[in-house]
Amino acid sequence: MTDEEWGRWSKNALNDLSIGCVKKDTDPRVIAVFEKAKGNMDKEYKRKSKWYHDHVGNANDKQEKEQKHNETQTKPPEENSPKPEASRRQGTKPFGKFGNVFITDDEYAELGLAVGNQNELNAIIDALGASLEDGSRTSTNHYATLTKWVQYRKDKNREKEEQQNTNNETFAEREGRRQRKILERFGMV
Repeated sequence: MTDEEWGRWSKNALNDLSIGCVKKDTDPRVIAVFEKAKGNMDKEYKRKSKWYHDHVGNANDKQEKEQKHNETQTKPPEENSPKPEASRRQGTKPFGKFGNVFITDDEYAELGLAVGNQNELNAIIDALGASLEDGSRTSTNHYATLTKWVQYRKDKNREKEEQQNTNNETFAEREGRRQRKILERFGMV
């Protein structure tokens, strides 16, 4: 089966599955794959439901009991309590526009090598500082957060490069590859 035929076949299969039913004139291979995938999805749903009930459901019950117990005791209102400060590690110094991102000089140099551009690194540090300043983010280890953000940017750039490399494919090849990924995600291939 060529990529183009595979693309057409998988597109028809996905259309049948997306409406939630299988028509009588549907290809028997699609019906078999659909039934297998539906069985797998049902098993996974039951497994996750049981795990959620066993772990999270019990934790929620405990939290509710603790909350009721705490409500009976007098506590100062949390609105007036100060925001928790990020614990400063030894040897760190403030960086960024707001001066609230604390990393060491070695960590700054390492991040600079990972990013490759000082202006971009400073922009990332300023973004973290702004998030910390407005209270939308809390972080106890700013170096770890920055490392995660740098890795995320690298991954996004790699995806863009891969996408640009695939622009030379024909529509049928791209569509076939896309449909195959969708079916693989559902465990049908």
